[in-house]
Amino acid sequence: MDEQIVKELDRLKEELAQKREKIQQIEQLVKRPIDREFSLDLWQLSPRELDAEMGDRLTALNDSIDPRPTRDSITSHRRLLGKPIVLAKKISMRLMQPAIDTILEKQRLFNEQAVVFHLATFIRLRQNEQTLKEIEDSLAEMDNRLQDMASEIRSGKGG
Repeated sequence: MDEQIVKELDRLKEELAQKREKIQQIEQLVKRPIDREFSLDLWQLSPRELDAEMGDRLTALNDSIDPRPTRDSITSHRRLLGKPIVLAKKISMRLMQPAIDTILEKQRLFNEQAVVFHLATFIRLRQNEQTLKEIEDSLAEMDNRLQDMASEIRSGKGG
């Protein structure tokens, strides 16, 4: 019975992977992300998929620690008015920079601490998994010893 469930889960995961691949192909065709009505259900991921998702999310958080805009990020798509608009934005940013930096520096520090906290949690989880495995191995070894002792007692060799 358990084997049937595992096979069915594997089949469903394969089907889901194929659907995800099709969605990625469509996104490439339309050259933009497709809004989905559902968010990723982390409870449905396998341990390996969950590890990958955690790594991806941690990387994304780390990449976006600093919320301050860069001067290179100011652009315009307009041909004629683009350069004056960009210049005006750069001048206004330069004038407001001290106030913006004060606020966004606090946000950057918060973001940095949040990323470090998540990384520490991830590491702690790995350590707890290792400790749990060691405990399970010790219990299995003790169980084997108890069974050996019980067999010896039953066969009359004990004592």
